[in-house]
Amino acid sequence: MTLSLQPAVQPASSDVAPGPPPMAQDRTAQVGVIIPFYAQLGELREALQSLLDQDWQDWQAVVVDDLSPERGAADLVAQFADPRLQCIEHTSNLGAAAARNTAVRQLATPWLLTLDSDDKMPADGLRRLWDALAANPQADCAIGMIETFGQRREIWPWPLEDNRRMVQAQILPGPGVLMRRAVWERAGGWCEVGVLRNGNEDWDFWIAAMAGGPLLAVHAGAVTYHYRRRPGTVSVGRLPLADWRTRLAMIQRHPHVFEAQSAGPPFVRAGLVQSALAHWRTGQRRRGVQLAWQAWLLTLHPTQTLLELQRTFDINQR
Repeated sequence: MTLSLQPAVQPASSDVAPGPPPMAQDRTAQVGVIIPFYAQLGELREALQSLLDQDWQDWQAVVVDDLSPERGAADLVAQFADPRLQCIEHTSNLGAAAARNTAVRQLATPWLLTLDSDDKMPADGLRRLWDALAANPQADCAIGMIETFGQRREIWPWPLEDNRRMVQAQILPGPGVLMRRAVWERAGGWCEVGVLRNGNEDWDFWIAAMAGGPLLAVHAGAVTYHYRRRPGTVSVGRLPLADWRTRLAMIQRHPHVFEAQSAGPPFVRAGLVQSALAHWRTGQRRRGVQLAWQAWLLTLHPTQTLLELQRTFDINQR
């Protein structure tokens, strides 16, 4: 079944500073690494060094400076003096999704991987992902386990799951996935609407990619990505407060996906519960109670309550 999807917003040409032309397709370059940047130059240096330390070197990378208040990304990239590294700049702050899309359009590689600028990869990360794909040539993407560092150390296994589970949980990670460029094209890129700047843009991306048919993923069976955890990280910061709104955005963008499984009301209810708890914990208790009440109404009157929430929802409002 072919679905009509709201495409990702494309940055105006005036939002990208003049720079070098798109990277030419190097016949030996298989993987394009996408690195959106906004602050923390020291962490960007660590991310780039982890890329240079890979024991599999068939890549090119683009850093996109999303009008960071901490200037110097281009100078830092130049210091590495590696022709595979390039930095381009946005003249407006457009968000991580737009920065990723800008990087993809700058690359011509058949495979893509996102490396967030505050994260790192183990030295064998790219090779393990590539080997998993080489052993499964029909696969669309490869994932591995993710190890967190910083505020907390954990191993996230990310087991492979049925595509249909995507309307219940994000079953594929965001950064660290090695995917065909065709997957990005199929999804229409990462969606750049305002509300998804709070987070869940990766979840939305995978729903869009899977909407037109099954997506075949394979697992590397090892840690292939290091994810930094700190209080300011989106997944533990502003996302819980806005979780229910990002879920409404996903339903609005992909209505047929949720209607096919009658998944809309429970999907939004789970987000309302998360946001209610987040508001309560941050001292916004009245708002927390209001959101909890909406979650209860979704249980009692799912269709009517969901329609009322959608009626007052603005997908472009951050």
